[in-house]
Amino acid sequence: MRLKRIAVAVSFLTVAVLACNPPTPAPTDAPPPAPSPASTEQAVPGESPAPTEPSPTPELPPLPSLTPTTEPVVPTNTPGPTATPSPPPSAGPLDFPQPTEVDAWEPQAEGQNRVTIIIHIGGGAPPFTVHHDLDVWETWERDFPIVFNARGCGAMVHTITVESADGQTAVHPYWIPAPWCITPEP
Repeated sequence: MRLKRIAVAVSFLTVAVLACNPPTPAPTDAPPPAPSPASTEQAVPGESPAPTEPSPTPELPPLPSLTPTTEPVVPTNTPGPTATPSPPPSAGPLDFPQPTEVDAWEPQAEGQNRVTIIIHIGGGAPPFTVHHDLDVWETWERDFPIVFNARGCGAMVHTITVESADGQTAVHPYWIPAPWCITPEP
């Protein structure tokens, strides 16, 4: 019987709480309500807690509906004509003096010598493509060092081709007589 009285008391208490605080449906477009600040008052045993009033929820305007479109998107700005790159300005006819001697050499292993010949490019427009037989370099320098390996100190016969960015080409075969790698005696 005692359990029955407790159950009835709990039921009445639940009905009383719900009567004071009826549930209100939350709008679907509104954010959830902010939590209320914690109360600093403590409940006294035997007393029922003071009823609290729900804080009003601000109403927000409904969100605009987004409906997908099936129309294709057409760009409003179209690219203009592309500019044709113009060749760089030329400094005149492309040429370089034919080498007649090596500018530097350094002995290497097995009878090899590391040889440097500096070509002095005049005219044309950089960048320059320099061909020395099968070796190829690209440079912006007008005094360009060609470095290659030569065997022994025999005569050198090679061809140098220089192409400039403005479309000009200069070709010179050269011959440097032997011996070009003699070390002066002290």
